[in-house]
Amino acid sequence: MRRRPPWNLVAGGLLLALVAGAALLSLVWVPHDPNQMAVTERLAPPSRAHPLGTDPFGRDLLSRVMVGARTTLGVGLAVVLIGAGAGVALGTLAGLGRGWTDEVLMRLIDALAAFPSVLLALMLVAVMGPGAVSTTLALGLAAVPAFARLTRSGLLSLRESPLVEAARAVGAGPGRLFRHHLLPNLEPLLLVEASLTFARAVVAEAGLSYLGLGIQPPWPSWGRMLREAQSFIALSPYPALAPGLAMVLTVLGLHLVGDGLRDRWTRR
Repeated sequence: MRRRPPWNLVAGGLLLALVAGAALLSLVWVPHDPNQMAVTERLAPPSRAHPLGTDPFGRDLLSRVMVGARTTLGVGLAVVLIGAGAGVALGTLAGLGRGWTDEVLMRLIDALAAFPSVLLALMLVAVMGPGAVSTTLALGLAAVPAFARLTRSGLLSLRESPLVEAARAVGAGPGRLFRHHLLPNLEPLLLVEASLTFARAVVAEAGLSYLGLGIQPPWPSWGRMLREAQSFIALSPYPALAPGLAMVLTVLGLHLVGDGLRDRWTRR
């Protein structure tokens, strides 16, 4: 009998599908131009013309949230790809290596982990200027240590297991051993870490954009939308509620997916 997927995996998947659907829809259609200002409609409440209301400049909040979802998911995906790609590669070299190779690589990983993502962003902004590229690189580099340590610890526990010993006994080379016996056993851990890294990237990107270090105007960003709404929160809560709720749904969905994946593999 086939087991039903965990409820948190289903719920998280639905939340992410909603956010991803809005991001994909914004590629072909949005209710209004996200950067079109209308002075006469500043801080308007939700209506048929503006389902989520308007911001302090009269711009449609639904359109800006949809385009901002595209920005957030794009940055989050790029951060996961950078962190996982570099982290798994370094963790594999350290986990399968011996002696000084493992020691040198892990000390480099420890040094990188000592730099907070905001500090890395400040350093890259000073060199490259603020924007999506410097933000993505900073957050991606900050994600490398977690993937590297997870990969290394997994390989250290697997490389002496009976399964790997049996594969070596029948003549499996290092490449085949890694692809067919080690990596498949690491995939569940890496996928859970990827979902959590994605969630952290969403929050960090919003924080950097709030500080003016991330996505630059006029491109919509949930963090910058929160900053713009801060001074007008007493006049209208909708400019802060729209991006804030979108961020909560995205992070909640990612965490639920991560918990669901962990529960599903734990049951096996």
